[in-house]
Amino acid sequence: MKECFNCGNYQAYYTKGYCKFDREDQGNCVKHNKIVGKHEGCEQWRSNAIRRKVRKSVCLKNLDIALSDLSEMKQILSENSDDDKNTPS
Repeated sequence: MKECFNCGNYQAYYTKGYCKFDREDQGNCVKHNKIVGKHEGCEQWRSNAIRRKVRKSVCLKNLDIALSDLSEMKQILSENSDDDKNTPS
């Protein structure tokens, strides 16, 4: 049987830690509307491939934006560096 933690109906519970949120060993099953352990399973299991696909596309989009921002900053810094070299002292 497939386990709940890898099911599309499972939403893990988190507790606030010191510097991050920690995942608990239980969560909510949307299909049955009850609290389940992450290693439980049932016949209503469904893939969470769509959720992973969305996460991946969001990450790739944000990385592309960050790369674009870094490229712009590099261009600005190189232009400033060129201006400093061309200015007589």
